[in-house]
Amino acid sequence: NIKCSSARLSQFCWVIFVCIKGENPHKSDDLIFLYHLLLCCIDLVYSNAISAGRTDLTNPNFNGLPLNWNTPNWSTPTKPISILNILCNAGDCAPALEETLHTMEYTLKPILKRYFTESILLGDDNNFTKIIDVENFDKNFSKLNNLYDTYVLSVGEFDERILFDDYAGEPQERNTERMPATLTPQTPLTNQRYLNGRVREHGLSPVTKATQTLAKLQDMLEPYRNDPTRKLKEMFINQEVDPLPKLTERIIQLSNTFAQNYVASSLMAINRGSSRGNITSNPSSDKALSKQRLELSTFLYWRLLENILRDELRRRKTLNISQLLDHEIFHQTLFACCVEIIIFAYGSQQHKFPWILECFKIHAFDFYKIIEIVVRTEERLTREIVKLLNNIEEQILGTKAWESNSVLWEKLNNLSRRIPQSQDVALPDFSTNDSAVNNSTPISNPVVKKLSTTPNVPNSPVSFASERFQSPVNEQARKRLFPSTSAPPLPKQNERDTTPEQSESTEITVSSAESTTPPTTQVNKKNDSLGLFFRKFYLLASVRLEKLCKELQLLDNELQCKIWTCFEYAITNYTELMKDRHLDQILMCTVYAICKVCGSSDQSRSFTDIMKNYRLQPQSSSNVYRSVLISKRTDPGNPSRPEIEDRGDLIKFYNLVYVVTVQEFALKFSKNDQNVPTLSPLPVPRSPCLSPRRVSEQHALYVTSLDSRVQPKCGNCHVYKFSRSPAKSLREINAAMNNTSITRGSFKRSAENSQEEIDNGSPSPIRLPIISSEASSGKFSSKKLRGLINDRQVK
Repeated sequence: NIKCSSARLSQFCWVIFVCIKGENPHKSDDLIFLYHLLLCCIDLVYSNAISAGRTDLTNPNFNGLPLNWNTPNWSTPTKPISILNILCNAGDCAPALEETLHTMEYTLKPILKRYFTESILLGDDNNFTKIIDVENFDKNFSKLNNLYDTYVLSVGEFDERILFDDYAGEPQERNTERMPATLTPQTPLTNQRYLNGRVREHGLSPVTKATQTLAKLQDMLEPYRNDPTRKLKEMFINQEVDPLPKLTERIIQLSNTFAQNYVASSLMAINRGSSRGNITSNPSSDKALSKQRLELSTFLYWRLLENILRDELRRRKTLNISQLLDHEIFHQTLFACCVEIIIFAYGSQQHKFPWILECFKIHAFDFYKIIEIVVRTEERLTREIVKLLNNIEEQILGTKAWESNSVLWEKLNNLSRRIPQSQDVALPDFSTNDSAVNNSTPISNPVVKKLSTTPNVPNSPVSFASERFQSPVNEQARKRLFPSTSAPPLPKQNERDTTPEQSESTEITVSSAESTTPPTTQVNKKNDSLGLFFRKFYLLASVRLEKLCKELQLLDNELQCKIWTCFEYAITNYTELMKDRHLDQILMCTVYAICKVCGSSDQSRSFTDIMKNYRLQPQSSSNVYRSVLISKRTDPGNPSRPEIEDRGDLIKFYNLVYVVTVQEFALKFSKNDQNVPTLSPLPVPRSPCLSPRRVSEQHALYVTSLDSRVQPKCGNCHVYKFSRSPAKSLREINAAMNNTSITRGSFKRSAENSQEEIDNGSPSPIRLPIISSEASSGKFSSKKLRGLINDRQVK
């Protein structure tokens, strides 16, 4: 018998790890759990090395060595020495000690006891020591290798012991580069504005990224570990009935539902993998894991609820939030979203979306409403979490909400008018309606603030929780929900403004009067659940279509509008095409049909080209074009059985279903047809958070970019253009903000206005200076300013 070397001891530690990992196949994709298990195996080997007095295996500079180590006064400890607390505080991916101890107690120790009972391991079965002693090491190493050989042969997976093979260096390096691509969510095409700036991640392993994400969440949720914060409780106290007891009871019910389904899904995974070897379930371990997830989910729920309510009250201080606090679906979806975030942070693939919908029995159509609210109100979500939520929203919009059992079909059946087109649910343009600007409020997320001055960013509308989770509308309101054509209200005479010069600088605008008119019913209805869904759906479809056309070199704007018009026709008139199908399937068929109808050789594209370029999109999947629903039929012999689905590839679906449905309309775009339908423009992504952006709640002060097509809507206003306007313009704006008088212009507040304020109890609108065009000095200043601007434009 020869003492083991440090190299063989490393191999021994890895073999123990892969053997115990094989005993838990339902957790084999949980990255955080596996990292905790590896630390426990390292701790086991270290305690055995210390108990055996192997000074040749230890690093003398390690700060976890016991006292009197490697001295004559050293004596073997009666209990094994653990260094888990040191391992959990070292490196960039330090895990939580409590969770690592849980893995040691409920995963590693029960399996080690069984190994000792079955004589797979020899040594002290009480303290789990003497495993690497001279008389036991070779036997233990050999038996563990035989056990893992049996596991590999029965399961048919690759041998993970390749890590220590001499020839495994180069392949392992390639695998390391490939792993982040599968573990990190793909960047979606929509909602990219909510992604924080990319941080330097060179050299970070997937384990490091996962543990850092979890550590950031735990740090963020520290103030919520006991109860809701004082600020949240103050919001509750202001209500007629304190909602805290009811919220607490609801959380307990949801937590019990999650724990039951979490343990049940783990047992199902164990049963599926029972044929792989001797696998025993440990319900206490699964319950403890579900408890850990639930604790963090509850903390996150309180934090997000506080952010959402604060956002609602900042938007409208007189808003009654009791209706939102009593909304069952709102709290279910919010809690489910918190659980989804925590599960992702732990790196678990077994319970990834859409498992959370099945767990809480939530419709995908209801779950999508909460996603953007969470991302917008919580500024400390990591980039990976934001991408995860964006991908989930795209899954719902593209396919999940269109499943046959979706509540969306019930809503569409109750809709008294036709399915809305993209223009029916689009937000009004700032150039025709400035109510969205007047009602905008500061946004807490710094990423959204940064976009306030960024033009041409594909934004979706900023709607609030009270709008998304409002009560169903009555029949009369439903009839007015999607007007086919509605002219925007004409601006009042004192709100009209000449179009200022276009520039690439920035301007500050001060409006003389604030609009107190509440938003119209039409705008509010466009922000309800169904209107918001179709607006987001059309936005997602247009972004993917533009991406696909760009890859196919179909850059002609008229051709893209024809494709979009045909797609919109199919959605609004034959909505059943989307049932149990995917948005991308309809888009690809529409592209092929219009390209074929147009007849131009340079615009013709084959299905092979379309599918090849479709695969370049981040959400693409081969299953989308290889398995498409053709039809459903019942079994004549057993009508009670579920419907049998007939599926085929995308080309078969196009020939048997799509062409039959839209052929007559698509042929109208041919060159020989004189009755060409009116083309529908692609949705223009815009949002109230685009410029002009209101930067003050007390004053009508706006900031806008002059290269934007959005211009101030009032004639009696002051404009300052950076690097363009004289300093006196900025001084006049400052004077208006300070409510002081200036010598030039009618800028003093009159006594009548002051008395009016006293009577009404509120300040009157600020009167801005109006420079008389008849004054000679005014003419001179205007001419001089115009000449200065012309000179700079020439330069």
